Parts: sequence; structure tokens; C-alpha cells
Amino acid sequence: MSHPSTPSRTSRLLNAGWLFAALALGAVIAIVADWGELQEVGRLLQRLRWRWLLAAAALQATTYVMAGAVWHVALSRSGHRQPLRSLIGLALAMLFSNQAVPSVGISGGMGSGSLWRPASLCGRT
Repeated sequence: MSHPSTPSRTSRLLNAGWLFAALALGAVIAIVADWGELQEVGRLLQRLRWRWLLAAAALQATTYVMAGAVWHVALSRSGHRQPLRSLIGLALAMLFSNQAVPSVGISGGMGSGSLWRPASLCGRT
């Protein structure tokens, strides 16, 4: 018999997941970077202009909110309303995958005029 998760158990599992992710990220950084690079990062962090970093983070977050808003408008007009908050996560995943997954030249090839002509798609020129 399975017992439903209580909020406290769920939040503990979520916190453990974030802790594990942070530790794994730290391990990857420690393995990949050498000590000199880590010292340089430390020097950069000391000279960091926090106002500019916060401004950049706010603008980056605005990118995801606006991309989510585009999905919100498009889905609303087609009769499939979704809350904007859930679409921001979709926008984040979409923008990440667009940057992280290579297109293998498909986007450039699909942009050429010959591929878009119906005759070339049917084998006729």
C-alpha cells in the first residue's frame, strides 16, 4: 500500500535534489577547472559590479517571461488557455534546447529557396 507524499516529505526530497545538483556542479567545476582558473574567478568575483549583474539577470529573466507570454497569447487565441507561470518554464526549456542542441545545418538548409518549392519536393524541377 502506498502512502501519499506529505508536503514536508516532498519539500525534503526537493531540497535534497537541489543539494545533490549543487554538489555535482561543484564537483564538475573542480574537476574541469584548474586551481589558477579558480583563483582568477575569485579575483573577478571580488571586482564584480553587483548592480550590473542583477540588471543582466533581470533582463535575462524578462526574456523567459516574454517568451512565455508569446506562448500564452498563441495558445489563448487557439482556445487552449494556460497559466503564464507554467509557460515560462516551457519557454526556458525551449530557449535552452534551441541553444544547446545543434541543428546539424537543418535550419540553414531549410532556409534555402529550392527546398521550399513544391516542385523540388516532388522530384520535379
